Amino acid sequence: MILFIEKNTLRGEEFVSKCLLLLKNSFGYDVPEPEFARNECGKPYFVNISNLKFSCSHSGGVTVALFAETDCGVDIERYRTLDFIKITKRFFPDIKISNIKDFFDEWVKREADCKRQGLRLLDTIKTEPENSRIIDYMKDFSIAVSAEKNEPVIIFDFDQFN
Repeated sequence: MILFIEKNTLRGEEFVSKCLLLLKNSFGYDVPEPEFARNECGKPYFVNISNLKFSCSHSGGVTVALFAETDCGVDIERYRTLDFIKITKRFFPDIKISNIKDFFDEWVKREADCKRQGLRLLDTIKTEPENSRIIDYMKDFSIAVSAEKNEPVIIFDFDQFN
């Protein structure tokens, strides 16, 4: 899996297209110009690229995109002030969460898993996430990836190369 990260204003398909161009030009992936569609729950996918799956997310001026050969999901959240105790009691009452970092770590794991499965968040947020893990990479952000296989994640940070 490859996780792309960039502080930018690009979102969704525009950022995914930028990442695909890098995969094609720098890493030799043979990918055509992408055609995008969405499933009935809103999960985007490639119409014309069958051997590559993706997921993307943005928060606090940072965009991430995850690419894998199997279904995958990614979520990022910047830490911010909110009543995480109240939200925790509502969505995951069986888990003890005592600080904002732990809250966002739990939230992004669940959302990444939901995206991997192509489901609506509120339909699945109360379910324990499968195959999700935290990528401890950026200060003040929680990032999680979810994939069918627990394969290594290669991080490509555009900001490190600009």
